[in-house]
Amino acid sequence: MKRVLLLLLASFVLISVSAQSEETKYLRYGYRAFGDLSFTLNTDGELYYTLTTIHGRQLKKNDKWFVGLGGGLPFYVAEWEADLVGIVGFVDTRYEFKNEKVSPYIDLQLGGCITFGGAAHFRSVYGVRVNHFNFFGGFALCPYSNNPSLIAGISIDWKARYHNSPSTNDVDIEIIDKHINYPNKGYRGIAEGTIGEKNLGPSITHGYQFNPHLFIGAGLGFNLVALYAMEVHNAAEAKVFGTTRYEFKAEKNSPFAELRLGIFSTDCRGLYTRPSAGYRINKLSFFVGVEGFVCYDSFTHFITGIAFDWGSRH
Repeated sequence: MKRVLLLLLASFVLISVSAQSEETKYLRYGYRAFGDLSFTLNTDGELYYTLTTIHGRQLKKNDKWFVGLGGGLPFYVAEWEADLVGIVGFVDTRYEFKNEKVSPYIDLQLGGCITFGGAAHFRSVYGVRVNHFNFFGGFALCPYSNNPSLIAGISIDWKARYHNSPSTNDVDIEIIDKHINYPNKGYRGIAEGTIGEKNLGPSITHGYQFNPHLFIGAGLGFNLVALYAMEVHNAAEAKVFGTTRYEFKAEKNSPFAELRLGIFSTDCRGLYTRPSAGYRINKLSFFVGVEGFVCYDSFTHFITGIAFDWGSRH
């Protein structure tokens, strides 16, 4: 275990030295990713560490907002022994106070842990970024640590950078770029995967984009692990649904809301519904929602997901 921790720390040092050596300074709109190592101490004095990766988009050039989707592996630490205690999935939102090489920031995570009955995962931290290297501390409500916890850690981010200050030509390119490649009119397909209470949920949807804002379609999905809260013990359950999705902007990137209604089939057949909301970055969408099932009993659970769409582009 000592060798593993030393290797992780050495990796962070090497990546950070490499990142700091680049002559980069300004944040840029586009793809951005993070890898972090955090330590969580709960009120019972129990120590956990979590390895996390986050992928998403810096929303606009010179803008300070980042939105992404991430996952983590939390480990319980006792006398240099570590045990994996869950798998965490979440939506991450980050705000940088300055578009400079050194900047304070705040970061908020909201998601769930599939190993703990879909219990909510929440983390709010304040930190300082020095180019690509981030130091942070804050507060967390984590299902694996059982109670409120203090958290501290380090992270490395990459991509979404300028080598020099932003130029007027770059601004012109952004104005043109954000108004192309958005959903327009015609066939559109969407494939997605979700993480919820004790299940993974792949699905595929086909439909018609009526204009840059409105999409209507139908799809088929599965929950690959049983919903034990409903005492359904099948290895998979199927769901057939209709969906309506509304995009708020006719641009390359846009927030959206979606509603699914349909039926599902396991040991019984019942009503399936899922309202959700998210943010689309070109053809990649990140979202959160609530799935509901009504059969012999009713059951709802929180989900997070990622989707890819094709067709119907301006």
